Amino acid sequence: QYINCSGRAKQNSEEPPVLTSPHNHDPPKEANDIAQFKKDLKHRIREEQTPLTQLYRSELIKRYINNPEDVATLPLFHQL
Repeated sequence: QYINCSGRAKQNSEEPPVLTSPHNHDPPKEANDIAQFKKDLKHRIREEQTPLTQLYRSELIKRYINNPEDVATLPLFHQL
């Protein structure tokens, strides 16, 4: 995806990743936002007795309040 990027990191078990070679680009914001959205949604699904559609909408609204333009890149409910 990133041409001529020699950036690498390695991770052992539960320890944080260690950067072994620097990247020549910023992290992919959209992919990180989607991954965090899914992670937060899964956590709430495990912890709460709320219908899935309601949890999804709640997470979407939370993100819309903070960054309205970022919501457009998040997956729709039926895509999860």
